[in-house]
Amino acid sequence: MNKYRHLPPWPIVLGVLGCLLAACDRLGDDLHTYSGVQESIIQLPQDTYRMTPGGQVLIDLLEGIRTSEEVSLSITIPPGAGEATISQGRYIHYRSTSQQPLSDFFVLQVANGNTTWDADTISIDATAEAEDCSDALFYSNAEGTTEDDQLSISLPIPSEPSNCYPWLNAPNFEVEILNEDDIAGTVLFSNQAFRYFPPQNVGAFSTQVLYIARIPGDSELYYGALEIFIGQGDPCENDINADIFRLSEIDEGDFPATRTFNVSSLMANDQYCIIPDPSGVSLTLLQRNFTYSIQVVSQNNSIIVTADSANFIGIEPIDYILDAPEWEESITGSISVEGKLSSGERGQGTDCSVFAGDDQYKLPANVVTPGGGFGETRIRLDILDNDRYCAELGTTAFVISEGPTFGTVNSLGFGIEYIRPKNGDTSTDTFTYRLCSGDDCYEATVTIAIE
Repeated sequence: MNKYRHLPPWPIVLGVLGCLLAACDRLGDDLHTYSGVQESIIQLPQDTYRMTPGGQVLIDLLEGIRTSEEVSLSITIPPGAGEATISQGRYIHYRSTSQQPLSDFFVLQVANGNTTWDADTISIDATAEAEDCSDALFYSNAEGTTEDDQLSISLPIPSEPSNCYPWLNAPNFEVEILNEDDIAGTVLFSNQAFRYFPPQNVGAFSTQVLYIARIPGDSELYYGALEIFIGQGDPCENDINADIFRLSEIDEGDFPATRTFNVSSLMANDQYCIIPDPSGVSLTLLQRNFTYSIQVVSQNNSIIVTADSANFIGIEPIDYILDAPEWEESITGSISVEGKLSSGERGQGTDCSVFAGDDQYKLPANVVTPGGGFGETRIRLDILDNDRYCAELGTTAFVISEGPTFGTVNSLGFGIEYIRPKNGDTSTDTFTYRLCSGDDCYEATVTIAIE
């Protein structure tokens, strides 16, 4: 009988222990090795993400985590010059809090219960030039009030052409919303616009929509973020109805024709929360150049239009601002004056030439005076109403080609919403746009002066 039969085979034990120690020494601190995988659990496409100063970036981690186990993500070392949040358990959303060029980093940890698998450093290079937005997502924002049942939000046109956002100019780009569970309210995307249904019976709040955009047939993915601000609303809202006046009803022999529109006539079909005394309402005309032979002046608190029928063959919009002591904010209104059309009406069919006329606007200084709202003023500019283009919009291309510098623009179909911060800066702003039908292109400049 062998008395050592029940003792452990020490040489084997020591050998195995030696192997384990050697393995541990070889692996060092790489606690992320799992199930024999000799590489990091996190396999990000890159370690450094580039964007412009003050920009944002969205990182999808699901593709980079090389395990099917349930994992939890946490940021153990936050960024020093920005904010990093985890959304839907898979996306890291980083936004810079500085407008200065800088470098930043944060540390992401992957764990399963109490077991830490991996920690990775993600670097941010926020020094890229404007034309090299590289990894940055496309950011935009929208506003509403607690009185809104729903909002229709079109994405803004980039102020400069960029290869980073080619999908915005695609006729039918697709959008997939990434963080539905984190959004306050409901968001849908249809007809190239977001439709937002805010929750009811709540106060002011903000929420964010993270999404992926793609061009049909293209495998490239583009990330975007839409910030929605909902302010405390007033159940009463001013309803300013546009007026259309036709000078073509006057016999040709009566031209040149002059018509006068006073404050009372402009306000006749409008509804106001606080009805002012018309004698105390002041009128400011938003000046612009007109395509047709038409002169517009403001005199005695009225708009006076003079037209020559020989050249006035379309519709000209005339924008104005009304202000009254009873109102907290001024109100923007518009009238359209229609002249007699020629036998070849503009905008019919696809066989038509395009024309883009320059526009000049003058806004009162109070549009940039700090205070109230979300710190900005929004004004619709119907810049295409003095242009010619094909009626079938699919045959006409419209793009902002340069600027603006001091504000931003949103696309409203074929109109423009100009957004100016209320920061006291009265600098004159300009931007240009291009209108094309096939190879036939026209470029026009829009000037916005603040006086």
